[in-house]
Amino acid sequence: MARSLRLITDTQLFATLTTAPAKAWELNGRGALTSGKLAARGALAPGKIADLVIARPQPGLTSMDAFFNLNPSDLLLVLHEGKIRLFDDSLLEPITEHALTEEDFQPTGPDGKYVAGDLPGLMQEIRRYCPKVSFPAFP
Repeated sequence: MARSLRLITDTQLFATLTTAPAKAWELNGRGALTSGKLAARGALAPGKIADLVIARPQPGLTSMDAFFNLNPSDLLLVLHEGKIRLFDDSLLEPITEHALTEEDFQPTGPDGKYVAGDLPGLMQEIRRYCPKVSFPAFP
C-alpha cells in the first residue's frame, strides 16, 4: 500500500524496512558483543549484526518489484542475530543435517514453514489473555 501511494521512492521505502528502523531505535551502536565490542545493526557490513530474510521471488519480477511483491509463502529462511528463526520445508534436510533437529522447530501448518520455539505453548499463553483469538495455521 505504501508503494502504491508513491509518496516516497522505492529506495526510500526499502530503507524504511532496513536501515531506518536501526537508526530510529538507536540500534546502530548497540547489539550483541562481538570480539569485546558492541556490534551495530541495520546493514550488511563487517562488524554489524544482520537479520536476514531469504525469499524466492515470484517469476518474472526483478529488483524492487520482486522485493515488494513477496508474500509469506515466498519466505525460505529468516535469520535473527545469526540464528535460524524460520525456514521453508524445502530446507528441512540441509538444516537438520547440520546439528539442528526437527524438535528445535515447530511446523506452522500447510504452508510448509518451520519456526523456532514452542508455538503451541506460545499460542496457549496468548489464549489465556485473549481466549477468542484465532491462529490461521492452527485450530
